[in-house]
Amino acid sequence: MILKILSKKHVKEILKTIESHKSIYYGQLKKETGLNSGNLSKLLNELLDFGFIKKEEVPTDTKIINVYYDLTEKGKEALKVYEIIDRLS
Repeated sequence: MILKILSKKHVKEILKTIESHKSIYYGQLKKETGLNSGNLSKLLNELLDFGFIKKEEVPTDTKIINVYYDLTEKGKEALKVYEIIDRLS
């Protein structure tokens, strides 16, 4: 099941983008990956469910809540899987 999510299109890009920022705001992640909201949200929820990323909701002065994403240790390990695959290719 883990390999199934790691093989999905854009998952590697999402994980690498989050890693490069340590913590990234949803809007910035959307902008940098170029994914539409529906696809990005679906993939982020799957990554959350598998424990590859964590989500933090930060209230602002307005009613808007900023959502930030960070890699978990499991997410960092997943990136190592991609590195191994790249070396074998």
